[in-house]
Amino acid sequence: MKVVALVLVIALLLVGCSGGIESKNIAFASEDVDSKITDSNLKFAFDIFREINKGDLDTNVFISPLSISTALAMTYNGAEGETLREMEEALNFSGIPRNIVNISYKSLLDYLVRDDEEIQTLVSNSIWYRQGEEIKAEFLKTMKEYYNGHVDNLDFNDPASVDTINKWIDDSTKGLIPGMLQPPIPRDVIMYLINAVYFKGEWSNQFKEEDTRDLSFIQYDGSEGVIPMMWMNDTIEYYKGDNFKSVRLPYGDGKVGMYLVLPDEGEDINDLINSFDVVAFNDIKDNLMETEDVNIMIPKFKMEYGIKDITDELKALGMDTIFDERANLSSIKDDIYVSSVLHKAVIEVNEKGSEAAGVTVVEMRVTSIMEPVTFIADRPFFFFIGEEESDTILFIGKYGKIN
Repeated sequence: MKVVALVLVIALLLVGCSGGIESKNIAFASEDVDSKITDSNLKFAFDIFREINKGDLDTNVFISPLSISTALAMTYNGAEGETLREMEEALNFSGIPRNIVNISYKSLLDYLVRDDEEIQTLVSNSIWYRQGEEIKAEFLKTMKEYYNGHVDNLDFNDPASVDTINKWIDDSTKGLIPGMLQPPIPRDVIMYLINAVYFKGEWSNQFKEEDTRDLSFIQYDGSEGVIPMMWMNDTIEYYKGDNFKSVRLPYGDGKVGMYLVLPDEGEDINDLINSFDVVAFNDIKDNLMETEDVNIMIPKFKMEYGIKDITDELKALGMDTIFDERANLSSIKDDIYVSSVLHKAVIEVNEKGSEAAGVTVVEMRVTSIMEPVTFIADRPFFFFIGEEESDTILFIGKYGKIN
């Protein structure tokens, strides 16, 4: 068993806006969530996970697909032309009207943040733009109406702006992700569009601390390490696939759960991930059965992944023009492009349950910026020395020949 297998699907399920929506009783209004959007998000989750994993074959990986897709869905509202087409393809929104996407996201995010004494969820969105810049009013209206986005303009030249944005992220993740941005803000950055997802849930059936033991764990390179392993014998939702085993451990009232996927001995975890898609996920969901007398052991662990620039992975999914001067984000502002998409996620799994957070920052810059003022005296010039109060010129001269 490898730790990455434990989190193969968890980021899809640990979801739950200072632009935040706190837990409340909301019935799932399925008529307001187009099934094409939930299907699109599920496909994107595995698409982006596979792409990110390709660059980290021997490293633990943990992401929040919900955070990434929500931040990009917000950005997509500003896209037009070829940039829009590429985003629709990468996010699997092709053929879906933009208003349906937004209505579905609003209802989906409201639904995910529901009331359960043993689960706390928070989804937060914000837009921060450079003071003095004109951002399209319709875009900002959409962010507030459908994504409950906190909108603010800041003096990006003031180092305190970074502190303000980082505090928002810190608050939105309950302190799990501090210091996401580093000062100073580059002078051509015009906007940060940010999503944060926070989750904390107690297992429906908790592990007993006294049953946790330090045991061996085979790592990516085949070497053995020692890690605290939690143990339980109980009736568990279990499924045996062709080359893996899977279990589901529920949180709280059972509507949210952690799926664990364990390759059979001799099978490679990365090969399993490369072949894993929506069909494989649905196969697990459809075939999990409550099974008595299951011995389950999983590591007790903490994991921190990022801050990672996922620009290349998004390009691999077909999102290309948005990252250079070809970008058409004219529904936000003319002549801007996405310079980077940063993602960070953390998780702790212990006997009581799990706590996790993910943040996605979409950084936007101007495609052309006024050249800085310069004075390069590489040709003849004149000069003078003056006394200020009396307006007296003490010396005056011209220089244009090297002695």
